[in-house]
Amino acid sequence: MGPFYGMLPRGHAVYARLLPGSISRMLCLIQPLAVWLAEEERKMRVRAPFVAAVPTHTINFASGCIWKICLAIFGGTISLILVFGTLSPPTAQAQTLSTVYSFQGIPDKEMEGDGANPWGSVVRDAQGNLYGTTYSGGVQLYSNGGYGTVFKVDSSGAETVLHRFTNGADGAYPWKGSLLLDASGNLYGTTSSGGANDSGVVFKIDQAGNETVLYAFTGGTDGGFPYAGLIRNAQGNLYGTTFAGGDLGCSYEYPGCGVVFKVNENGKETVLYSFTGTNGDGESPAAGLVLDTQGNLYGTTLMGGDLSCSNLGQFPGCGTVFKVDPTGQETILHTFTGLDGACPSGPVTMDSAGNLYGPTGCNGPNNTGTVYKTNAHGAFLLLYAFPDEFENGNGPTGQLLLDDTGSIYGVTSGGGTNDYGVLYTLTPAGEQTVLHKFTGGSDGGAPYSGVIFGSGKNLYGTTQFGGSSGVGVVYEFTQ
Repeated sequence: MGPFYGMLPRGHAVYARLLPGSISRMLCLIQPLAVWLAEEERKMRVRAPFVAAVPTHTINFASGCIWKICLAIFGGTISLILVFGTLSPPTAQAQTLSTVYSFQGIPDKEMEGDGANPWGSVVRDAQGNLYGTTYSGGVQLYSNGGYGTVFKVDSSGAETVLHRFTNGADGAYPWKGSLLLDASGNLYGTTSSGGANDSGVVFKIDQAGNETVLYAFTGGTDGGFPYAGLIRNAQGNLYGTTFAGGDLGCSYEYPGCGVVFKVNENGKETVLYSFTGTNGDGESPAAGLVLDTQGNLYGTTLMGGDLSCSNLGQFPGCGTVFKVDPTGQETILHTFTGLDGACPSGPVTMDSAGNLYGPTGCNGPNNTGTVYKTNAHGAFLLLYAFPDEFENGNGPTGQLLLDDTGSIYGVTSGGGTNDYGVLYTLTPAGEQTVLHKFTGGSDGGAPYSGVIFGSGKNLYGTTQFGGSSGVGVVYEFTQ
């Protein structure tokens, strides 16, 4: 079990910090009076209201965990601090991960390669074919490394390149998002640049590899530089985000702080919301969206929110979780403070009850990132904070995957073996198990996107690096 917050009656929290092997230090979060948290094995609840400072008290549970309970007074506020020691989260390092396809990234005599450096995850059709994008590779001119590809890997591991981007009107550099697959086998996605205005495109590719550009962003009020993938409603409308454009009075690296957009089947784009980066609003979404049954959209912004928050000095503000309703009204569901995480570059995942789950790639109690849970009303729970020894991962990213028991699957881009990231699972109570530590060798390294289910509970995903040529793999993890 790692660090986590326990929810309080009015949404407050106290901080519990994992100290492997011994209790030697304490981190204190100033919050009032009570805590409700799950015990490691028995989901035991400890409810401890206090009215005055008392000496430290240690409780030894049968599991071998040591919970150290003390009180501290900060500025007249009585706060409960829990520190516990146990072994590191269990590691299931069985030889169950296999490489489905290893990208070569080397062009043939026609200067056309198979792709390199997949950042996005894969989607799977009913026949077991996997589809995805690579950020680079494909058509290579001189030393530019290529502009990315759309690929298919069949159930035998054979790869077919469906499209090689040229950095022309067709777009360039499909980045973090996964492809969207419709019932007819068409694939939808975005490129982060290229297109008629060099500000990215929304595209469609059929099974024969024919590409249609549905919309080319201008980088102006319509948005620009979409980094993530798309979702689609029953009417065929596509929804997504752009990192820049929109409100041009707000800017970070590019003019504008990004938009939430809709593109209909005829290629007409509508801006549903433009981020302002002021008055607590977020800025620069770098992840996709989820859609509920009422038509509300949910997502994250990489920056903005509390501008006094320091996120390792990278961005202004530590980011937000937001909701945009069908009329374009935005609600901030959570503003990250740094202690609960920052830089939420991954999209949220919604469960059947409407709860939202996601990772933050930086900050947190150990400056290694967190996994959180919130809902449409903004009730927030920090499920897990990655420990500072890095063995169990560092920098969680990508979209989380939930199974029917409430267990969560995800990846980190760093930590583990040689700092090449891990594949992990969390119980609903926030207990982590490392399923695989990527080595940067034939198994790949630095996964950036989440995983999907295949047959049974087999998992499929991609890594940016590693493999036979060092430019990434598609992998399968068999459970």
